[in-house]
Amino acid sequence: MGQYLEALILASLYVITTVFVYFHRVNDVENAIVVRIYRARRGGLLTSLSIALTKYGRLYFWGLLTLASFVVKAFGFAYPSAFAIALSYILGGLTRIIIRRPRPHQLGLVDVPHRPEGYSYPSGHAAVACAGAYVALFTLPLTVSIPLALEALLVCFSRLYLNAHYPSDIVGGALLGFLSGSSALILFHLAVTLGIIQYP
Repeated sequence: MGQYLEALILASLYVITTVFVYFHRVNDVENAIVVRIYRARRGGLLTSLSIALTKYGRLYFWGLLTLASFVVKAFGFAYPSAFAIALSYILGGLTRIIIRRPRPHQLGLVDVPHRPEGYSYPSGHAAVACAGAYVALFTLPLTVSIPLALEALLVCFSRLYLNAHYPSDIVGGALLGFLSGSSALILFHLAVTLGIIQYP
């Protein structure tokens, strides 16, 4: 019952955030935050690290980690992680079609060298990374899951630092990731109970 309630709460928070963004696609507060980050950003190690995280920290990292988990038969993480990543992609894609929020650089607020395409809300990087991290926290030892959660946090930071998203895009993406992770764990346990997946 606790898992279902948790998923319901996360779904409610995601819907609330999405409705807010729908009616405030462009707002002065977030514009000011984006411009402030842009003006404060310099080159160097932090920028290089953020570019690496944004390039490799989403599907490359979490996809390969999930695939490796299948190879080593860590199915308690592998199955729900795969479910969570798929859910975050599907739900995120549907939300972007509905919300159609332009990215900061598409409005001319910032000039960034690496210009991501597509709509801004929710952040796909945040959704995938947080989905994987959520599953890891509930299925893997803390010595493994805590560093993975830190990776997800850094990916979220990199997207904001590189001006690819507004703050609410990151919040929405993270909530979607948590919701996808929670739902994936429910689906996994249901599949095991029904005998669809043999585990352990």
